[in-house]
Amino acid sequence: MKMSPDNKIEIRPASTLILMRSTDRVVDNVEFEVFMLRRNLNSDFVGGAFVFPGGGVLADDFDEKILKRCINFSAEINDSKFKLERGGSIGYFVAAIRETFEEAGILVGLAEHNNNIDFDEYRSRLNSKEIKFSEFLESEDIYLDLSTVYYFSHWTTPVGPPRRYSTRFFVSAIDPKFELSHDNGETIEAKWINPKLALNLYEKGEFEIIFPTARNLEKLVVYKTRTEVVENVSKYDNILETVPRITADGDEIKILIPGDEGY
Repeated sequence: MKMSPDNKIEIRPASTLILMRSTDRVVDNVEFEVFMLRRNLNSDFVGGAFVFPGGGVLADDFDEKILKRCINFSAEINDSKFKLERGGSIGYFVAAIRETFEEAGILVGLAEHNNNIDFDEYRSRLNSKEIKFSEFLESEDIYLDLSTVYYFSHWTTPVGPPRRYSTRFFVSAIDPKFELSHDNGETIEAKWINPKLALNLYEKGEFEIIFPTARNLEKLVVYKTRTEVVENVSKYDNILETVPRITADGDEIKILIPGDEGY
């Protein structure tokens, strides 16, 4: 966790996971959908907007009990991609998986485990803070295959908002048979949607998403299938941090990113 030198607001680490599944509902040659959740209207952070599952990285996400249960992960490679010191990246992967389980009800990367686990019960207990994620994994002898999750982008909230996050975005392809659902607390609606359709509706003002969500959707729709997304994202080795700037042009508020005129 670090402080912003510009306005002394704490910049919190966070993770977001973009789940993808194949679909026959093709839009402009895009043959996959992404899973999105609508934030509670009363939320003090982007209330009412559709987002990908995600949230803050916790100290527990780096617990040795969890790390011992993560397989197919190279700390050296991923720490380099994240531009972090040794051991600094794995907690972001864990947080993405944990938050997605809490918010959407699917445990991405599930490897070795007991087949008689009541996942709904554990999801409820995690959301009510009765147990920690590390305790859940350990008690049910669960292992997580981190090779199923791919680092996609890095966005940091611009100076101005009362909360700032340094968010790592990930992607993962899942089987269409899985039934996902919102938690009916932080989120009030769940939706599978073609990313191209989401952008079309956003541009018409009919689908509320925030700026980083739109930009990440734009990165996805250059690919036809979820397989193409994974094949290309797995080769990313130099993901740059994007820190937008909020500027005023008369009465118009603009959000600029590196490369835009006036950034």
